[in-house]
Amino acid sequence: MSLAENIFKTLSADELKKAEKTLAQSKQTQAETLFTLFSKFEDADTIEIRFKKAFPKANIAVVKSQLGQLLLDEIYHQNVDNYAFAQVNELLLQIHVFIKKSAFDIVKKLLEKALKIAEENELFAQIADLLDVKLTLLNAGVLDTHDEIRVAILQNWQKKQNYIEYQISLSAQNKLIAQNFTIKTEDLQKSHTDLLNNSLLEKPEAALSIKALLDYWIIKGQYHSVANQYVEAADCFESFIKVLDQNPILKKQRNLNYLSLCAQLVTYGYVLKNKSLMETAIANIENSTKYSEIEEIAAQTFLINSNMAYFDFTKDKSGLQKTLGEAYELLKQYAPKIKPDVRSAIMLSCISGYAEFGLYEKLLSATREFATYIQAEARIDTKVAIYFYELIAQIETGNELMVNETLQNFNRFLLRHEFKGEFEQIMIKFLKIASADSFKSKDELILLKNQLAELPQKSLQNQNRVLYQILINMVESRLAGKKFHEYLATVED
Repeated sequence: MSLAENIFKTLSADELKKAEKTLAQSKQTQAETLFTLFSKFEDADTIEIRFKKAFPKANIAVVKSQLGQLLLDEIYHQNVDNYAFAQVNELLLQIHVFIKKSAFDIVKKLLEKALKIAEENELFAQIADLLDVKLTLLNAGVLDTHDEIRVAILQNWQKKQNYIEYQISLSAQNKLIAQNFTIKTEDLQKSHTDLLNNSLLEKPEAALSIKALLDYWIIKGQYHSVANQYVEAADCFESFIKVLDQNPILKKQRNLNYLSLCAQLVTYGYVLKNKSLMETAIANIENSTKYSEIEEIAAQTFLINSNMAYFDFTKDKSGLQKTLGEAYELLKQYAPKIKPDVRSAIMLSCISGYAEFGLYEKLLSATREFATYIQAEARIDTKVAIYFYELIAQIETGNELMVNETLQNFNRFLLRHEFKGEFEQIMIKFLKIASADSFKSKDELILLKNQLAELPQKSLQNQNRVLYQILINMVESRLAGKKFHEYLATVED
């Protein structure tokens, strides 16, 4: 596939419309025709045959190359105003052109403009390049501010190095989190502790720039999150949100992070039973400006997932059902464009919602429909929860042919991913009993319930918070002689 075809497939409808208009104005007929063929057909042979029919003597490979460059130029012009570094680089080019012409009055004005943009956006590399220009003007005798330039160069170097250190720490932490989403072992605890012992993470004042400060709050917040210290994690992420709200220029750069952490705060609000925290975070998602299609999709997904949690917390059944439908439609329309972690969260929300309303056939259908995403991309804890709900649905629908096979696969999956603790053993034991429908008395259930009740005292509930609650509800439903969703309805009532 050529560069032109690759670019074409990534462009939004709005970007394609603008590119089509530019091509029409360029009067490059062959490139314009090829663009139109890309719009109408997907088959490469069909496109080539029709292009050759229109231009028998033309070399389609050459025209594809030309179209690719035209599309790149168009995307640059469509987006240059959205990227501060591109604006600064354009000004740098102009500055160097006028330096060669010795037009220093123009250079100084352009330099002032470029430095303002670079400093507002904390573009340390570009600031260094612009300070080099100041050195050039200093050597040319145009400027006479040696000490001022020296101080500016040193301060920018310190800020850049400081920011790099935070970035390295954040990267190291993300690598740890990728290994395990909670701190389960002493080795993991030590690795996280060693990382946090960096003097730069002792207090926020150690950050020499706003970008570094944002990383500080992310690193601290992520640690408290994986350590299941949700109050502290919420405080850190609220601080991140506050910093960006006070710096709209940088907020535009980090808008996806902003939206993501607002959604995370909704989750913490749910866990901590803090309705105000949930409402504030949801309002931030709704009111935040979205600067691209990706941000619009992200905001929709975060908002749906957040509303799921909020309506569940407030026991608003109609709101929850409406949001459940919106979530499914969003996945149907945008699943390939949604970030994997967000997509997984939406899928889990859909599936758990179907279980709550007793829509077990829909639940099983959704797990089949989105199986590729679940298997390839979902986080381990999300997979376990989804597979658990799938088993519940099969048990409740009496799908005996599938229950035992899925149960065995589920058990193997848990063992393969180090889910070997006491909680997991109780979960498997319950599912085996439930799938066999062998409850001749309530004694076995009461025993399981008592064993589960003892687990929090052994600090195991924090490791399996979601699964723990699902299993408790499933056990209670059997003790009450009700189906899973029927029991949940009685609890909420």
